[in-house]
Amino acid sequence: MIELTGTQKRFLRGLGQALPVTVRIGKAGLTVAVAAQIADLLSRRELVKLGLPAGPAARREALARQVAEAARSALAELKGRTVLLYRPNEAIDAPRRIALPEKGAP
Repeated sequence: MIELTGTQKRFLRGLGQALPVTVRIGKAGLTVAVAAQIADLLSRRELVKLGLPAGPAARREALARQVAEAARSALAELKGRTVLLYRPNEAIDAPRRIALPEKGAP
């Protein structure tokens, strides 16, 4: 899993505010089909917003970490039932790529 600094997470959360939820994970949890869909989205975009099923906060947090690990991405935010995942992709055109703040930048 990719590690992000607090500044980078805050930057990504700002970008994620305008994004719609593109994938909803159901009661069955992370299935092979859902994992493939998330991987496909992350190959076309670097930032994806997901919806989680209702349940205890600890279960949602575990599911969010499982999804991030399966997608080889960073968990930028987990707020309620919404997850924001980030995975850099060098193959995306430069104007569409997300330029993260430098590590250690204020």
